[in-house]
Amino acid sequence: MGEFYQKRSIYVIVPFLSWSLIYLIYPGVTKSGSVPHTFGALLETLVMGTSYYHLYFLFVMTQFYLLFPFLRHLFQKWQGITLLPLMLGITLAAQMLTWSEVQEFIGIHMNEVTVRRSLFPWLFYFAFGGWLGLHPEESLHQLRRFPWTLLSVLLLSSAVLLLHQMVFLDRGGYHTLMTILLSLMVLVLGFRLPQRFRFNWVETAGRYSFGIFLIHPMLLHSLNRLAEGWMLEGTGLWFILWSVSLFAVSLAVTKMLDRTPFGYLLKGR
Repeated sequence: MGEFYQKRSIYVIVPFLSWSLIYLIYPGVTKSGSVPHTFGALLETLVMGTSYYHLYFLFVMTQFYLLFPFLRHLFQKWQGITLLPLMLGITLAAQMLTWSEVQEFIGIHMNEVTVRRSLFPWLFYFAFGGWLGLHPEESLHQLRRFPWTLLSVLLLSSAVLLLHQMVFLDRGGYHTLMTILLSLMVLVLGFRLPQRFRFNWVETAGRYSFGIFLIHPMLLHSLNRLAEGWMLEGTGLWFILWSVSLFAVSLAVTKMLDRTPFGYLLKGR
């Protein structure tokens, strides 16, 4: 456990805190009043990942790391197949706290941002990943048995239902059962497709994914400012060009950090 926490601290927590500070300074150049004025507010911003919108998930990961020994013990004692339904129930209960009809029923109004920053809406994803990791051979064998037709129907159905909930029910994509189903289908698809096709760029993206995740919002903001006035935002061309450019530049910067001494303190691992 000591080695586990040492690696997580160096390769996850340190990059998390470093980028929290970087993003705290970066918006301060373009937005007035965005930097905390007290030490307590600064510490809270750094630890909870509120300095930029995507860093909240690393605060969630930190909670998971703290609970990891307890979760590992439960998996070894009761096996994952027993715990997964329980974890799914906890996740759904936490997600439903963001639904207006549930809040009206229980009389408690929970802020969506607060709920999302806790471990509970994500617990099933961690538990399912842990179960796959504990039973790799059996898991891969079972996932390979998914029929393509069933996978395609479930994938498209969950995507359509998710869009329906977001558009007509005004329910965020983070907090709905359809998101879980869609995520599981994408995961199965990720195991099935490489059996037929070779995706070298996906393997490369996976190897540097943490660094790409950390740096891409800053690059997106910078690219948007550079493109102001010469490209119509919101068009299909804009979306495609920006997606490809953002991925390529983020990957290049992350690979550059990978070849820099102590670059792992920024790109993680």
